[in-house]
Amino acid sequence: MTHKTYDFFILGCGPAGQSLAISAREAGHSVGITESREYGGTCPIRGCDPKKVFYGAAKAMNGVIRLQGKGFKDKPAVSWPDLQAWKSTFTDPIPPATVKKLTEKGIECLEGAAMFTGPGKINVGDDVTVSATQVVIATGAKPAPLDIPGKEHYLDSAGFLEMEELPKRLLIIGSGYIGSSFAQISATMGAEVTVVASGDSPVDNFDQDLNDLVTKAAEDHGIKFYFNTKAAGIEKAADGSYEVVCEPEDGEQFRVATDQVIHCAGRVPNVKGMGLDKAGIDFDDKGIAVNKKLCTSVSAHYAIGDCANSGLPLTPVATYEARLLADNLFQGKNREVDYLPIPTVAFTLPPITAVGLTVDQANEDERDLTIKFEDTTEWFSNAHVNAVVSAYKLIIDEKEDLIVGAHLLGDHADEVINLFSLAIHQKIKITTLQHLVLAYPSAGADIKKMIG
Repeated sequence: MTHKTYDFFILGCGPAGQSLAISAREAGHSVGITESREYGGTCPIRGCDPKKVFYGAAKAMNGVIRLQGKGFKDKPAVSWPDLQAWKSTFTDPIPPATVKKLTEKGIECLEGAAMFTGPGKINVGDDVTVSATQVVIATGAKPAPLDIPGKEHYLDSAGFLEMEELPKRLLIIGSGYIGSSFAQISATMGAEVTVVASGDSPVDNFDQDLNDLVTKAAEDHGIKFYFNTKAAGIEKAADGSYEVVCEPEDGEQFRVATDQVIHCAGRVPNVKGMGLDKAGIDFDDKGIAVNKKLCTSVSAHYAIGDCANSGLPLTPVATYEARLLADNLFQGKNREVDYLPIPTVAFTLPPITAVGLTVDQANEDERDLTIKFEDTTEWFSNAHVNAVVSAYKLIIDEKEDLIVGAHLLGDHADEVINLFSLAIHQKIKITTLQHLVLAYPSAGADIKKMIG
């Protein structure tokens, strides 16, 4: 076996792992990195970015559908293979470009799954052993296992993004960020979509009032929901179609026929099977245990991103953690993670977003907070494109004149939420926002109407 020694060794080459590797190399350290799949990570290759390409096409189609009879007469034809080819122009160049970038910076790129044999001791694949003074684990997350009869028949989220054709009928197990987006992309592109969700709303962890409106919009797109229901099995028919056995919390078991099954019922930290116990690194089903400086239970071993039991499993959070760790390791700083507020978005049609306090948190808060909710479907910024639903909910600290939580649903909510995030993070007074002169007509200008 070949043996290699580094000052820093990074497991996982997503955006966070890359960032930390480059920082270590620029600080003058010898650096190695390994990746068990394609170099580049989940988000750019088989996650957020390719999903956004499909979503962009669905959003354009949805806009045309809403304006039928209001300027448009015919709906464009859909070519799923052409859309796949367009998506591939973004994803295919990433692995070789990533390896080239890292190699040119003097970072040694290995290929293969990593297995700890002890602290700072790692096997990569079957023929390389590594010794490292410091180790950073950035292996991300993976689809949660769905252990049901017929599990060999479903595709996971990465499989959806590689489908050669859009099936006529599609059943999605699970909702959340991924399932809700895939459901609306597919329905808008012409598929008959059924969603089987264990929860009671299309997008878990977002405001319930806005979720109710998301349900309305999704059903307007023709999506059929079975909430509070679990998939108990998948059976393949002689003609190649499938039947999914569904079990509601209250009621009798039933079956749904479909042409393809997509598993989107959650993701889990990618930490098992790496020999973490052999290195003495503490972990559980929620990920690798880290402190506020992202140190694991073993000295000089760190974990960042979705594999760690730390912040929200979002790419911007992972890259934030990589920057923080780099500052501490290479710039002599002593930073601790501070995650709030973090804006988040689920790309439904229209998108649903949130930043800051939720309603439940506000109700438990000792401050005297005001909750303001309003349907904005008839506002001009939404009505001029014949929006199906649009709304906002703000949580306001009247005494301090501050917004402490914002929840938006609408065509441009994914952009406007960043403005609310800035206002919350920088504690910009509501009276200051009220005196701003904003570009009009624009979705951002609606902020002044929201705050009154």
